Amino acid sequence: MEDPAFKPPPDLIQVVIDGTENGKGRSVDYQLNAQIGTGRAALFTTGITVFHLLYDLTIHPEYIEPIRQEVLALGDIPFNRINVAKLVKMDSFIRECQRWSKFMLSAYLSPDQYFYPPSELSGPYKRLG
Repeated sequence: MEDPAFKPPPDLIQVVIDGTENGKGRSVDYQLNAQIGTGRAALFTTGITVFHLLYDLTIHPEYIEPIRQEVLALGDIPFNRINVAKLVKMDSFIRECQRWSKFMLSAYLSPDQYFYPPSELSGPYKRLG
């Protein structure tokens, strides 16, 4: 029944199968939860990234026109991977926004680690005790 020449595909289904013990990853319920969980995480991080890009454009409006001109210079072409890779200024801006906005990093800080001294924090972010 098993094909000795079979090579598992490099996809999320196989990652879940390989990353679980006792064959749990072969269960439809387990796969469904893993797939939905991964999708939700991807939607969340993509949404946060787009939010930060728009926010950073509003506080740095001087970048809007150069990025706009770069996009318009491509002409009337489909936005696929090859053509999007030509948007060097946009790519640079996205990378800088991610560097400026350490949102995802802050989720991994322990209560004793802060970007700012505790005396500068207020509201729900103020250190307790």
